[in-house]
Amino acid sequence: FKAAYDMSEQLGEGGFGTVRKGTHRYSGLARAIKRIHLEHPTAKDWNAVLQEVEAMMDLDHPNVARLFEYFRTDQDLLLAVEFCAGGSLEERLVQKGGKFQD
Repeated sequence: FKAAYDMSEQLGEGGFGTVRKGTHRYSGLARAIKRIHLEHPTAKDWNAVLQEVEAMMDLDHPNVARLFEYFRTDQDLLLAVEFCAGGSLEERLVQKGGKFQD
């Protein structure tokens, strides 16, 4: 992962992990890097997670942030996702007078 991306500021934090801005070293393109921490994952856990990730990589829609690649450590999954400037979806909805419900 470190050979492919330079990391910069944190963009957000949630129940599953953190999101930081990263720059792809070879293309220079910005990406949102989502780090999801898994406590003591089993092989079965990893299989389920990676099956979902592979399905996400097949998504190609203008209204869905694209997942370009992923990396795995012993307990972390790092997702390199299309960077969308302008804040979170919740912030954008509030700016437009909408509401974000959990």
